[in-house]
Amino acid sequence: SDWVSRMLNPRPLKPGEQVAMSLDLSQAHLFAADTGKTLRR
Repeated sequence: SDWVSRMLNPRPLKPGEQVAMSLDLSQAHLFAADTGKTLRR
């Protein structure tokens, strides 16, 4: 799966580097992988 995120304190990341993330679902935009259409609640 691909993820795109907006970081509060952006910095360069190395390939394979692990980072802790949290997800605020009230601000999330999710799309169907097969169609690209938005998934609405």
